[in-house]
Amino acid sequence: SASAEEIPQGYTPEQEARIVQHNSLMTQALRQAWQEAGRKGISDTFREFVKQLYLGGAVEAEPEGPAEAALAAARVTRPVAEFERAGSLFFSSGTDFGSAQAKSSMLRNLPEGVTAVVFTKYDSELDDTRRWVAAEAPDARVEVVNLSSSGNSFWARDHLPIPVWVRAGEGPESLGVVDARYYHGYEADRQVADGFGAPIFRHDYYFDGGNFVVDGEGNCFVVATTMSNRVPDSVFSGVYGCATTTRLRFVAGIGHVDEHVKFLSASVAVTDVEYYAELLRSRGYDVRMLPDAGGGERTYVNSLLVNGTIFMPAYQT
Repeated sequence: SASAEEIPQGYTPEQEARIVQHNSLMTQALRQAWQEAGRKGISDTFREFVKQLYLGGAVEAEPEGPAEAALAAARVTRPVAEFERAGSLFFSSGTDFGSAQAKSSMLRNLPEGVTAVVFTKYDSELDDTRRWVAAEAPDARVEVVNLSSSGNSFWARDHLPIPVWVRAGEGPESLGVVDARYYHGYEADRQVADGFGAPIFRHDYYFDGGNFVVDGEGNCFVVATTMSNRVPDSVFSGVYGCATTTRLRFVAGIGHVDEHVKFLSASVAVTDVEYYAELLRSRGYDVRMLPDAGGGERTYVNSLLVNGTIFMPAYQT
């Protein structure tokens, strides 16, 4: 919950009153959910999620695992920006929300040098997924792999680890990944890290990758929500390598920054929210406004940029 003092400036008194009331009701609901979960034997993952929203969470910023042994003195220098050169594009084999067309388009239009990694939740799905890939994009560079875990595997940007640049001593930067906890329970971070031979840095807070964008210079942006407000600035700086962390006011959508802010370079950003545009301009960014996509959760900003190729949603009105 948030007190009136914690509400970002710019809200009217009426809006502040509604936010305080909402957070009070949310706290009551979470307390009740925690008690019900204990009585009914609901999963430890859900109980821990509710506990953390109500009580907060701890942080473990030290890297762990086999790839970390050689990087004991490694430090995270900054998060990887979406516009930086990529070698892989990950998405799940699920076709929820009519996403098959979008995923087929990505496979058929992969930029040169990029390999698509289509992951399944179960081994039993591998053969069907390979057949679907072969039918949709027979010439595409694709690996079909199983990332076994419980929970919902569809929202890849939210649950997969966030890539960061890591440096050991005076050596060159190399890839590392940050593993946050995911409230839908899908935790394949270790498998991804091991696949790249990358060190993994963990913290104990719930956080979605969709609520995290960076400008390539270490400046990080998140939308202030009940979940993200639990993550201290020290985690963003110490674990993710953020030089600065800006918590934007929640104005639309589900509360993920990738719905309304995208960096095309270290100096150019796009948004469809005037409030965000004004803030970004005040920080010196060249801001381009995108048109409104029709309200609700529709947005053109929530797109995918891979080595200069943009995959953008289209909507029927």
